[in-house]
Amino acid sequence: MKTILVDLDSLMDTRLGVLETLDPELAKAVAQRSDYWDREHTDWSVLTNGQLTHDTFLEKWKARDNDTLRASMATNLIPVIAKILADYNQNVQDGMVKEDVTLEVNVWPYALELEEMEDLEAALQYHLYQSLPVTFVSRPMEELTPKVLHDHYAAVIMFDFQPWIKHHCFNIPKQKCPGLNIIVPKLFERDPSQLSTEEKEEEIMGFRIWLMEYVDIDFIDVKWFSLIRPDA
Repeated sequence: MKTILVDLDSLMDTRLGVLETLDPELAKAVAQRSDYWDREHTDWSVLTNGQLTHDTFLEKWKARDNDTLRASMATNLIPVIAKILADYNQNVQDGMVKEDVTLEVNVWPYALELEEMEDLEAALQYHLYQSLPVTFVSRPMEELTPKVLHDHYAAVIMFDFQPWIKHHCFNIPKQKCPGLNIIVPKLFERDPSQLSTEEKEEEIMGFRIWLMEYVDIDFIDVKWFSLIRPDA
């Protein structure tokens, strides 16, 4: 069985959920700004027009809980997952691979009741396909080592990639992960607004090439990890 891992912070826009628990009107204002979906770097003091400091947001983000989750809404990620599943299932039909595929949801740091997991499973099957096996796991970032990802998953979708790569950067060269695809938002750690489009592409490509020997990283627009646009 080939497994795709996705976290709740990718399936749900818990960034806006954090803002909602802090200031509902501020969350509404940010959700109406096109640069929230188009951003290539996240500075919450900029996105909130100075009404919230970046450090204040990060402090609340690190303490996110079920209240945050309840204040969050679904992201645009379903089409991304659907494409991965469609490609894999086509390979099965073509005889290129023989294993079926399953979707595993990492619920950490949230604590879901059985009924909530069953509801989420039904929702995912409704939007993807009814017979899709859906399982659940709770693993903090520290436990998602390159070895764990290599041993258990064919693809991983994670929102909080920058903290993960910083934490595991010394472990990555010790564990090559052939065939593992990690899909993350295309967010720069520093403000790239002074870079040309070509310079941005070169920086991303350079990072991918640096890691290519060990793991395949796909950067996709942050809009896929964001609330479905109300004006879309």
